[in-house]
Amino acid sequence: MNGSWKTTLCSVGKALSILGAALAAHFDADPQTAAGWGVAVFAIFELIGGHFSRDRDVSSEAEGL
Repeated sequence: MNGSWKTTLCSVGKALSILGAALAAHFDADPQTAAGWGVAVFAIFELIGGHFSRDRDVSSEAEGL
C-alpha cells in the first residue's frame, strides 16, 4: 500500500459499519429482526475492491504499476 491509504481506510470503514449492523441485527433479542447478509457480502467485496484501488492523486508510477 504505497499511496492508497485514503481509499483503503474508507473501504474498511464502510465494510466495518455494514458488517457491524448485520451482526447487531443477527444477535439482537428480537426474533423478527433479519440481518442483511447479502449486504454484508457486498461489504466484504467492497473491502477487497478498496484494498486494490488507488487514490486519485497517486500516479501509476508512484504506485509501482
